[in-house]
Parts: sequence; structure tokens; C-alpha cells
Amino acid sequence: MIISPPFLPDTRANESDETFVSRAMTPALTGKFPVSFEMQWHGGIHLQAPDSDSPVRAIADGSIVYLRQPTARPTNPTELGEHPLYDPNKGWTDNGCIVIKHQTEIGENITVTYYSIYMHLNRIEKNLNQGNNIYRKTKLGSAGQIYGQDNLIHFEIIAADDQIENIIGPITLNRNGANYYTNRQGHINHYIGQHGSTRSCFGNMYFYLPADTPTYNRVNNTHTATGNTLGKALYLEMKYHSGNCTFTAYDENGTQIGQPVITNDDSPKGSIHEYNLFDQSSKICSSMPTAGYELLRFGRILGTETAPVNTTHYRQIPTISGNTWVNLNTEVIKKYSDADFPFWKGWSVADDDTNNDSRCDSEIVRKILDNGTAGSFARLTDAQKQTRLAESIIQQKLQKIFYKFPTEWQNANFEDRFGWIKKSKNQGGKNQTNEQFAWFQNHVKALAFWEQANIGIDANHWHCPPIEFIKHFRKCGWLSDSELKQLVPSHAIRGNNWEKVPEFNKARNTLRLNINKMLRKYCINTPLRMACFFGNAIQESSWFGGLPERGGTSQWYSPWYGRGLLQLTPPYNYQYYWQFRGRTISRQFETLVARYREVEKMDVEVRKANRGRFQDSQFPTLNQYFAWREELINSANIDPTDSAGFYWAKNDMAKYADETHTLERKTINAIRNQETKVYYRSSAFWHATAKVNLPAKIKDLYDRKLNGWDQRCSVYGNCLAVLTEMKFPDATNNLTLEFPESYERREM
Repeated sequence: MIISPPFLPDTRANESDETFVSRAMTPALTGKFPVSFEMQWHGGIHLQAPDSDSPVRAIADGSIVYLRQPTARPTNPTELGEHPLYDPNKGWTDNGCIVIKHQTEIGENITVTYYSIYMHLNRIEKNLNQGNNIYRKTKLGSAGQIYGQDNLIHFEIIAADDQIENIIGPITLNRNGANYYTNRQGHINHYIGQHGSTRSCFGNMYFYLPADTPTYNRVNNTHTATGNTLGKALYLEMKYHSGNCTFTAYDENGTQIGQPVITNDDSPKGSIHEYNLFDQSSKICSSMPTAGYELLRFGRILGTETAPVNTTHYRQIPTISGNTWVNLNTEVIKKYSDADFPFWKGWSVADDDTNNDSRCDSEIVRKILDNGTAGSFARLTDAQKQTRLAESIIQQKLQKIFYKFPTEWQNANFEDRFGWIKKSKNQGGKNQTNEQFAWFQNHVKALAFWEQANIGIDANHWHCPPIEFIKHFRKCGWLSDSELKQLVPSHAIRGNNWEKVPEFNKARNTLRLNINKMLRKYCINTPLRMACFFGNAIQESSWFGGLPERGGTSQWYSPWYGRGLLQLTPPYNYQYYWQFRGRTISRQFETLVARYREVEKMDVEVRKANRGRFQDSQFPTLNQYFAWREELINSANIDPTDSAGFYWAKNDMAKYADETHTLERKTINAIRNQETKVYYRSSAFWHATAKVNLPAKIKDLYDRKLNGWDQRCSVYGNCLAVLTEMKFPDATNNLTLEFPESYERREM
């Protein structure tokens, strides 16, 4: 799932992704989610455009299922005054509207469908039509007016009943309807009684530690039991980020306990952080390092390998009385991820308002608005209620709940939905006259589109918290078939040629499940890391069309030529991978490796004459190893993808991918096309690429000995366009371009 905000201001150096989304999605003073004035349900949020010329954009790939051009504002004062989109006391409201259907994936066999709604556009791009497929970041139009206020849109994300559990998971939804909060303890007991999802697992990892969890001391890397326990249950967050590993503890209400424990490259030797997971994996599980890696990465093993029953996973964690050590690899400690929408991080659901009017009658919401004082909200005046709704602590709690209630954009049942407005104020109404009520009905009709759009879901549906939904799923990183396909450029540079890149749809889709599992396992989980990985893997696999090295059989090092997405070459790299997978290496194979190393040190021509020393025929007892070798070109097997992740982790590619990506624009004069073509490179991409292909030259930027560098850059630039919000330098070296020059987007 690749998703972004509906406004895309320029990114800033060293800005966290969460900060970027918050800056891109600035709420207006009015139009809060999920409740607006007079306690009316409000399915979306009013967002302020970063500036007057900031276009509204599609948040993800999808198809336009509804489009309405904005009504032109009358220039005649009399006509304007009588128009249903004009409020004499507040001003004009634009009604341009687009609804996009998005279908993507967030985990293994978990397809989700949701819709994004963009209302109050005052202009829609000319090339857009209902039924069009549309790419993420595509310009939709311009923000308009809402009751006379400029540069605003109403934005919302909705989903049908049959999709909500796919999106947020069955654990979060395991509650008893309207009794969710009154039965909260039962819900918690159910949640902490089982591990979280393994099919969808992304973002930060979490642990539930019971009160009787034993604690340990650590002296010289040896852990000994203190004889004590935690004494109080806690919820632990494990966050890998930019090489660090941070543990933060919470109680069940989400209140932080103690101070976070952070480990990184500067921590004492033996500390576990993101950049040394590979080295540490064999230390906690020497017989099966791949399983040890998953324990460190996820707190549990998601793959098929198993660790010995006595494998321990000690981590230093914060508690209310200070830091201590615990062993996280026990069955009583339950493991989760952000994919499980942990309740201690504020996530919840509310579907307890079952009447037909438009007012919020949810006890779940009222308890939040009471802010710890039962019944206080009901005693507030309307003005005080609006103040309470705007309080940051209230907004934080409301913004992480998925709500079910009817859309505000329908014409049907108007009297049932809004009849309360005519009641006196002391009955919760607005005491409107019949004339005022008639104007309001015409006003709603001028904005409504639900019946006309007929998008295929019930009018009473789920409303996803818009800002937090986007922040949350930007952590996901699971690629759908369409998204993975788009990472392959339509053309690539090779030498002085501009070449069309073929599509290998079947081969790519066969690999996709294991590619996604590999990406999440080896922390290739940021757009820049993914761009560096695929910039190499797509080129080395011949655009996903071939897993063995092209022309490998004719090389002096055959039969140990490259195999896999990041090609393992020569036999000692195969050996390292097999050992990582827990496979025993015989003395005979070590003899083969020793012979290879001897030949490798010879001059090129001499190597060819001595290649027979390590051929398969010289080692008739190693058939099992030769079979393992060929598994790296079996696309239905995990080896072609898992070996690539192994190679990424072993060579610390993440450290280089995390460097600043300053793009350089390079041109060639394409011989065949007689045109100037462009590609983009960066020192960060060079370092990540050279580390696994030409390590001796890693400090020699753009050394011409690196095979296929221009092709790799072609993929890299394309991946940056698909995965990030970065701008590309133009001919004057200004960052103005949203997509690489010369490239064409793949069709969905």
C-alpha cells in the first residue's frame, strides 16, 4: 500500500514522515473529524491548502468513480443571494467533487478497498473524467471555498462493512457492539490473550508483558535472574528507525512509563540496534541465524524456520522504577505490530449510534468529550462544546477511532436526518424557522452526490480517521501487483542507448509474495531503502525476467555465477547464506570454496585456465549443495528473494540507503533515438550499490567499473517517483520536476 496526503508541500531536510503528513494536512479551524457543530457527525475533515496554488492530489492509485464539476459562482448579486450554495451570513461554498476507489494490499492475501472523497473543489483538472484510472499524486484540481473561507477542502476516507476487518483486523473489532466500552476489560483480555496478525505485520512492534514477567541483571553480556518480576503489566513498543532501536513502555491507557531506552551505533558493544541485526542474529541463535534475525526484528518468527526452544531474546526496557532486562522470547509475552491497531496507542472503533438522525449519539464519543468528568459535556453551552471539541487532548483521542454512521452527502431521509434542527435549543436543536429549514434542505441538496454517484456501498458506512489513516498506512510498505509493476521503468539507459524495458508480468507476480515478506523481514521499509534495493534488484533480475546472471555460464566463475534478486556470487556467498539459513556446510564444500579463492586471486586469463578446479564434476558428493544453489532461480521458492534480503543486511546496505539522497541530473545523447535522455544518481545510491557490487570502489564515486550503473540509476529514479514525494532537478538544477524526464508511467 502506497499512500500520501491530498496536499504535497515540498519535503524538508531531516523531517520525519509523521511531521511531513501533519504539515501537509493542516486542519481548518472548523470542520473537525468526526464531530462538527451542534454535535453533528462529520465524516471527513476540512483541510487548509498549504498555499493558494497548492493542487489537490490523489492520495493513492485508483479509479475515479464519481466526478462533479464545480458550480460556477453567479456574478449577478441577486442570483448569488438566491443560490443554495450561498449563505448570506457566511459566503459561498464550492461543490466540485471527486470520489476515487482504491484497491490495494496490506499483507499476505489481504486485499482492501476504500474510497477517498475530495469535496469543495473550485476547479477540476481538464484531463480527468469519471472512469479514469488515476495514479497517486495526480493533480485533481484546486481547493475552493467553504462558507466564504478560501483554499479549503473537505477530505474523507470511507470503507464498507465487508472491508473494515480487512483494514484494521479482527482483534481490534472483537468487541460487543455498543457495549465495547462497558465491556472494555473483556476486550482487553481477549486482545492480550493471543498474538497479533502474521499476515499483516508492519510499522513498530509491540509486546504485552504480564505483571509476573521475570526481570534480569546483565553483567559482561551475561543475564542472571534477579528473582523479581515487573510487578505491573506493561505494553512495550519496539521501534527501529535510522539505525536506532527504541523501546518505549505504556500502561493500558497509553500513558508512557519511564523514559525510552535507545540503542544505536554509539551504544556499548553488544547492544542490539537496527544496523547490527545481522551480526547479532547468530549470537542469539547460532544454529539458525535467520530465525534469530526474525526474533530480533519482530519479537517472534514469522517465517518457516524455528529456533531452539531455549533461545532467549534479552532487551533492556523502561519501567516505572527504572530500566531492567527481560527475555521477550516467551509464550506468555504476546507480540503485535502496528497492523493490529493497538488499543494502548489510542486505536478504537465506534458503531454504537444506531438512530437515523445526523447527530452524534455515541456513548463512546461522549465519554471522550466528557474528558474524565461524567456528564460534563451535556451541561456545556454550544460555544463551550466547540471549545471542548477543539482541545488537543480531545482531538488526539477522537482522531484514532474508526466510526460507523451515515454519510452527510445523501438526499434521502432528509427530515429524519435533520428534523432535530427545528427543535428548540434546549432540546438540542437550532430552533430554525420553516424558511431557514427549507434553505438548508436546498443547500444540502446542492452539495449531495451519494445517490447519483452510486459507488456500491451502503450510505451507513465506516469513516476512517483521515490524517491518522494516512500516517499509519505509510508504514505498511506491502506492494500490490500494480505498485510493484510501476517500479519497473518503461525505458532505461544502457551506455549511449535508450532502451524499452519489457514487462514480465507473470514472473514478477510469482515473486511478489516473497518479495513483500523479504522487504518487511529485512527492514527494507522506507521509500528510500526500497528505491535503493529495487534500483539494484530489478536491474540484476533483468526487469524480473530472469533470476540467473545473464551470460553467467560463460564466465570464468561458472557454475557459481549470480543467482537471485541480488545475485549471490561466488560460492562463499552461497555458503554464508546457507549458514544463515541453518544449513550445515561440509568439509568437502569448504574445500571447493578454498579452491575457488585460490583461482580468484589469479590473473584473468589464468583464472579461465584453472576454472576446472571448482567445477561440479570435481565434487560428486555435493549434489545437495548444487540443488540448493539452483533453488535461488526457482521463483516459487523463498530463496531468490530471501537471499537478496540476506545480502542487503549482511552488507549494511540500509546504512547507506539512509544517507541524504541529493539527486544529480545526468544526460546522454542516445544514439538510436538521436535525442538527449536523462537519468538521476546520488552518492547515497552509489554507496548502497557499490557495497554489494564493487566494495573496493565504494569511495570512488561513480566508478565506471560498476556493471550496469546507468540502468540501475534508471530504475532508481523511477522508484523514487513511485515511492516518494521527492522532486527531481530540472535542466537548471532546480527541484521542480515531479517525475523523471524521459520516462513514461507503466499502465496500472
